[in-house]
Amino acid sequence: MSKFDSVFNDCKDYIEIIRKGSKGNLLIRGVYDKDIDVVKKTGSIDNRTPKNTPIEIHNSLNERYINEIGWPVRNGLFCYGITTPIDKIRDLGYGEAHLLFPCDGFTYAYDQNIFDLYYSHHLYLDKENNPTVVGFTETINYVNSNLLESMSRMAFEGNRSVEIIINCSNYYLIHKSNYEELLNLIWK
Repeated sequence: MSKFDSVFNDCKDYIEIIRKGSKGNLLIRGVYDKDIDVVKKTGSIDNRTPKNTPIEIHNSLNERYINEIGWPVRNGLFCYGITTPIDKIRDLGYGEAHLLFPCDGFTYAYDQNIFDLYYSHHLYLDKENNPTVVGFTETINYVNSNLLESMSRMAFEGNRSVEIIINCSNYYLIHKSNYEELLNLIWK
């Protein structure tokens, strides 16, 4: 019995998607807990309070996307796609990079122009060149199609994708020390 048996059993939809892509094209998420090897966690948060993004942006996007795609996107799990070996990925600014495997039944959203919403909203300026949130949410265009394409759209230093938001009940975090073993199991 492998320590990954439950991952392969619970995450069949995700594994089927990534097998169609290039070897090593996986989702990662930064976490501060350094004692994770393979752990199953609860997914999206119903009433998430943002750490950095202004609450006005958070609430406005949630309201808009409940109507457009059926779920509050800013309450999901924030992650990125990678196409390079995980040991080449520097700290994500949100902790050490871990592999993320969403359990079956997940949905996702991304904007092909948003590397990280927190940093992007600082770039939105009013007529006097002052940072503003007014009108910013109208510039966001989250879509929920072609996960593999979003995972492959390299945006930051050419080694990780645009910000991808996962909506799921449960997911697995897997320490990067398991990267090579997982590659060999997924892309046999």
